[in-house]
Amino acid sequence: GDDDTGDDDTGDDDTGDDDTGDDDTGDDADDDDDAGDDDDDDAGDDDDTVMMDADGDGYWSDVDCDDYEEDIYPGASEQCDGVDSDCNGTADADAAGEVDADGDGSLSCEDCDDTNPLIHPGATENPNNLTDDDCDLVTDESITVTSVWPDDGIYHGGTTVTLTGSGLAGVASVTLGGTEVENLDVEDDTTIEVITAAGTIGSVEIELSDAWGSYVVSDPFTFTGLADGLGTAELTDASGDTTIGAPTDVLPDGSPGPPVDPIEQTVSIGAETDYYYALVTIAGVTDAAAEDPGLQAEIGYGFQGMSPFPDAPTGSGSYVDSWTWHPAEFDAVSPYNAGTQPSDLYRGTLTASSYGSFLVSFRFSVDGGLNWLYADSDPLAVALQPDLMWFLHVVPPVP
Repeated sequence: GDDDTGDDDTGDDDTGDDDTGDDDTGDDADDDDDAGDDDDDDAGDDDDTVMMDADGDGYWSDVDCDDYEEDIYPGASEQCDGVDSDCNGTADADAAGEVDADGDGSLSCEDCDDTNPLIHPGATENPNNLTDDDCDLVTDESITVTSVWPDDGIYHGGTTVTLTGSGLAGVASVTLGGTEVENLDVEDDTTIEVITAAGTIGSVEIELSDAWGSYVVSDPFTFTGLADGLGTAELTDASGDTTIGAPTDVLPDGSPGPPVDPIEQTVSIGAETDYYYALVTIAGVTDAAAEDPGLQAEIGYGFQGMSPFPDAPTGSGSYVDSWTWHPAEFDAVSPYNAGTQPSDLYRGTLTASSYGSFLVSFRFSVDGGLNWLYADSDPLAVALQPDLMWFLHVVPPVP
């Protein structure tokens, strides 16, 4: 009659006092505050995605379409590079959308005709089609040469000549006196470098040709030679003495100093040497008691081992057109060598723009530079001896 089932535990079950009566789901105050700024990005949202400005352009990564490029952000200036710079969803530096419709490698925003693959920046200008082929805002540019340097060289060939001007990009050939140059290097639309082939002594016409025609340079190129049998030219000192003793090593301060016996000079780069001297003897030219206006005199320098012309004796170095020449000045007239024909003394200074060791020589011409008489320090030598020239050493500036 007093069975345990009458007082079953299920009558006093814990579910009667269930915690669900105090569940957060019944709390309209949203006590869990899950909309806080848990990601510390000051955004105050319910998203834990971190916002940042990696490129420092002032725009968060949620609006900056490339947060690793400081030139790309909303409102940036659109560039002609195929990239959406202002984050508006389109690369639109031009109305076409920065495309290359004609496949010539240039975008529509820089191509003045994106429907024609022959027209684009850097294209060869056709001087006969009334079209701006290279998009430089100039129509039909023809070949123009404004400078030829140097404008002369030894007739054996091998002289490097630089032509400058405009409309040169399409040049396919260059001739001197009708002879094709040995090497043609079209560097760009304004510069061409050529190496001359052998020619004949005298002035010749320079002609450039492209696909549309030819152009003749207004000034000629002159092939020069050697003044064989003209006379003698010897390196000397200020007194005209051609038998100089020990070398004199000087370091000038940038202006010509007192006369010295400069077999060998050492100068800082950019500094001016003391005077070098040369004595020239030419029948009918140096006889007068004054300078002959028809005698052209120059002082020059070139790398050691390189003769200024290709007729140098075997073993004296190969010819390379690396010599630089400048006008020399008349110094005095006197019969320096007693019992011989009167001679003229010339002098000159040099200022080198590159480091190295150089040979120094003088040369003389009586025909306007067509043929030259070169000087060394051996009054008895028949042929020019490069190893008997004066020397110049150019070194870094003295601290």
